[in-house]
Amino acid sequence: AQGISQNLGGHNGPGDALRHCTMNCRMTRNHGLATAQLASWSHEAPIPFIGGGLNNVNNPERFMDDHNNACGQRLAENQPSDKSCQRGCEELLLNGGLRTLNLSQWDGQGSDAQKTAQWQNWQRNGIRTRFLRSDIFP
Repeated sequence: AQGISQNLGGHNGPGDALRHCTMNCRMTRNHGLATAQLASWSHEAPIPFIGGGLNNVNNPERFMDDHNNACGQRLAENQPSDKSCQRGCEELLLNGGLRTLNLSQWDGQGSDAQKTAQWQNWQRNGIRTRFLRSDIFP
């Protein structure tokens, strides 16, 4: 899942949103909703020494991650496989169902104009055309 977020927008961009959704869908399918909720909450938790720590209280990045985690968890209810989790999250991303932060807050290489062009290409041509390798999701 980490390979996804490095492909577009890095941290806080579309790849990060897709990674959170896909990881939570798979985790929910394979380990149950309660486990996925606890694992994702503890990863983002505003508790010192766990997750994001005290800096993660009222943080837009936390709200983005929580939303995308919940989308993946809900999606898992109707997905027969991990691969269908990926496809469902791709659909959510391309149709505006997943959240990202503002373009200027995306980590990654290139200017905002280059990131915009990459994102438009991804929307136009589909996610798998350039940014996802088949070895990430066989």
